[in-house]
Amino acid sequence: MTREVAAVVGAGLIGRSWALVFGRAGRRAKLFDPLPRASHSALQWTDAALADFVSDENQRKAIRNRITVSPTLYDAVADAIHVQESTTELLELKCAVIAEIDWLAPSDAIIASSTSALLPSAFSLGVPSRSRVLVARPVNPPHVISLVEILGAQWTAAEAIKHAATTMTSIGQSPIRGNPRNRRFRAEPSSGGASQRGNGLGRRRGDLAIGHRQMPDRRTCSALGAHRSFRDNGSERRWRFCRLCA
Repeated sequence: MTREVAAVVGAGLIGRSWALVFGRAGRRAKLFDPLPRASHSALQWTDAALADFVSDENQRKAIRNRITVSPTLYDAVADAIHVQESTTELLELKCAVIAEIDWLAPSDAIIASSTSALLPSAFSLGVPSRSRVLVARPVNPPHVISLVEILGAQWTAAEAIKHAATTMTSIGQSPIRGNPRNRRFRAEPSSGGASQRGNGLGRRRGDLAIGHRQMPDRRTCSALGAHRSFRDNGSERRWRFCRLCA
């Protein structure tokens, strides 16, 4: 029987949004955060988000029942086929968390990081099973905008990248190919905190992706759709569309 369990490590804004994406797609989503209050807050947020996005009560309940909180990291990843790491953007923390996930997760599970500031080679160098570690960075929040950039290190297996892209497609996301030559996130929007995505993304020799496009195509634009633009003073809120979709 095919495992349909996804583990989400980190219950912040991105992690809880990922849990909703998996649950909405019919997957069991097991959410773990070392701070119990963060997990509790994530479930409250999920209830509110479902009330906003899903009108059918039975459907809301079905999605919500697929999203659970795990008391330990082991409980979250033990039967997962995909692990989406979404912890704080600190290199030392990422290295420690990814290494522990690698130790605890099944050998065939893909380990993907939501990082927007680090290349995969930076936090997977010392991981024993580093061939399955990669970056799957969303445009925040992923339950609203489906675009996800897939990027691997020089040692990331091509099959792992392909599997991650297939998983993203199966849950309704739109994976695109990352470009390691670019210091910024390719699909960087200007909305809220997402406007900072890719800042500090340095180039490291050997980081690779499923490929890259020189210009965005209609698939990319469709995935981005419309996104809200916030000015620094908070006074202006508007919808921006790319030139291809306008």
